[in-house]
Amino acid sequence: VAQALDPVGKGDSERINLDLTYEKPNIGENWDVKIRFSYLDVSTRTELVIFPPGALGGAFPNGILGNPDVNERHMRIQGDAFYTQFRDHTLRIGSGMHLADMYKIEESKNFNVDNSPKADLTDVSDTPEVFIPEKDRQVYYAYLQDEWAIATDLILTAGLRYDHYSDFGSTTNPRLALVWNLSYDVTAKLLYGRAF
Repeated sequence: VAQALDPVGKGDSERINLDLTYEKPNIGENWDVKIRFSYLDVSTRTELVIFPPGALGGAFPNGILGNPDVNERHMRIQGDAFYTQFRDHTLRIGSGMHLADMYKIEESKNFNVDNSPKADLTDVSDTPEVFIPEKDRQVYYAYLQDEWAIATDLILTAGLRYDHYSDFGSTTNPRLALVWNLSYDVTAKLLYGRAF
């Protein structure tokens, strides 16, 4: 965690993941549709020796200890429509949402925010000292992309994506990619993009 070797620290993580995808080709003339749903629940428990015994001039005889635990869940749904009417072009239109919830954060540690020692390993879960607050976020997004097969071995992809985050606002970002298949096993890519 602090770029120090930790031979006794440990962590455990449990994950539950569910992914469902529905694809329907030829839903209308030149249209294909794909809908995806995913659910992820992650629980992480750690017991860390951030710095070894005697750290900071002996102020921490047992070492600097931190036990941050995180429980979070994510739900995503995304829909994509592909339009292939135009020769050598595939237009992709999509939108979706991502609901993220850090629903249980717990932490115990033997140091204060100014790195001075505490008397003992102390539970700081429901205090301002906890390493990250419990929080949720909703993200809604939409994008448009054109994939143009300039030649059989050269593809230009251009796209634009808009995201709205419930906790800090909106952002719009472009992307441009030129992919050249030099041979069966060699590909060259030139990419430009911006993202948050």
